[in-house]
Amino acid sequence: MAFIGLLAASRAADTAFYYGGWLLAIGCIGTIFMMVTKHYNHMDEQIARQREQQ
Repeated sequence: MAFIGLLAASRAADTAFYYGGWLLAIGCIGTIFMMVTKHYNHMDEQIARQREQQ
């Protein structure tokens, strides 16, 4: 989806598609970083629980 947003921004005929494409791309990249952070936070919680049980 981020690539589609960048494609829309690069081929934009007006400012709405230009800014909309950039907004879509940045939103997708932000979502990916948020998902990675959430995954590693979950893994850290599991490791901490395992250490408490030992």
